[in-house]
Amino acid sequence: MEKKIDKYRDQIMYLWIFNLTLIAGCINAVGLMQFSLPITYVSGKIAQMAVNSTLGKWDIFIVYFILIACFFLGSLFSGIVFSKQKFQLRLRYGLLLIGYAMIITAASFVFRERNIMAYILAFIVGSQNGFFLYWKGAIVRTAHMTGYLSDAGVIYGRALRGNKLNLWQAFFYTINIMMFFIGGLLGAYIIIHHIEWIYKVISLLYIAAALVFFYLRSLHKNESRHFYK
Repeated sequence: MEKKIDKYRDQIMYLWIFNLTLIAGCINAVGLMQFSLPITYVSGKIAQMAVNSTLGKWDIFIVYFILIACFFLGSLFSGIVFSKQKFQLRLRYGLLLIGYAMIITAASFVFRERNIMAYILAFIVGSQNGFFLYWKGAIVRTAHMTGYLSDAGVIYGRALRGNKLNLWQAFFYTINIMMFFIGGLLGAYIIIHHIEWIYKVISLLYIAAALVFFYLRSLHKNESRHFYK
């Protein structure tokens, strides 16, 4: 019975993580289609900075620099708020997700068509990406697909040589990559057909993620021990 409960909790946890990854994919589609700016691609932004500084296009250089700075500050913020590497079911996770929804909704009325909206999204995604480091031995980065793809490839390669110890992690990373792709499809579809709804949908997805987290937390409200390492 206890194993069934633990399995159910794991499924809810997966749902929460996949929801966050889908949101990151959706936000990145917004950056690319509305602002021609990659919100989550830090490597790409650094490359763009190098190219545009060489070409003397300092205005574009500054835009990418600010994007990287906002992403970094979001991660810095998460490091301050979630200072422990062990994931714990802190209330602040859910409250922060609701805060994201409120900020995006409010900012969309003022900065909808301006680059500052992309900067706000970069801060939020950077903060989300820094939520926690490890879950059951797997590195969790809901907006960092390059790392997922690399790690999945290494694990699949080891599996081909007979080492299938961490194969589940490769599946986990693969599904996350798929969720990021689906989030991109969702964001692109809404922008093409119902652009006025895009920030409302992202806000609703963050609220949904918060509700999933609160439910997950309620399953453990009578437990004093840490949830996962």
